[in-house]
Amino acid sequence: MYLRSLLISFLVTAFFSVNALAQGSPNVTLLANVDQYGSTGYNDIWGYTAPDGREYAFLGILNGTSIIDITDTSNPVEINFIPSPSSTWKDIKTYQTYCYVVNETSGWLFLRVPPAHLASMT
Repeated sequence: MYLRSLLISFLVTAFFSVNALAQGSPNVTLLANVDQYGSTGYNDIWGYTAPDGREYAFLGILNGTSIIDITDTSNPVEINFIPSPSSTWKDIKTYQTYCYVVNETSGWLFLRVPPAHLASMT
């Protein structure tokens, strides 16, 4: 009886662990996958829609911020990489027409990227 309970507990735990790691969803369709800096590591992501309708993803990387044009969802393109001190934590937010990136290394890094200029980076 003990062995059976142990086996059932193991199977239930394994089932939920695999589903948690997959992070898939029947209600979400994967359009593209960007993993250019997978070996370096990611720490945040934030989306932005420019006044002209173009869409961008600001991707926090261990050693900087990658700006990706995701307007064509089947073909995301990195348009710029802004290096910063190495950090395992970043927070990225947009407000009006600016993107703010902060981290905890060497004091606070404050990066103000005017997204209105993003189209000229491509």
